[in-house]
Amino acid sequence: MLKAFLTEAPRLRAVIKSSLETGDAPAIALAAHSLKGSAGYFGASELQHICKEIEAGADAADLAFVARLLYTFEEAVSAAVARTAEKDETR
Repeated sequence: MLKAFLTEAPRLRAVIKSSLETGDAPAIALAAHSLKGSAGYFGASELQHICKEIEAGADAADLAFVARLLYTFEEAVSAAVARTAEKDETR
């Protein structure tokens, strides 16, 4: 499960970024929803909260709102992946 998160979190981050560039709100909402669930599983509450906001913004087709969250989102993904990688190394 840890290895899946370490692979999927960066992939979903890329999906959200590229979907924002193309204006694909449903793809953003789906990726944010997926990442929100796995973030909660690993205790990454900040990332989970940001994903919830991104999902809501995408569901409302408010891509400007999503764009404003992008930097904070990317920082939260990086932090969650780093913490998870540390957990994986200790096993």
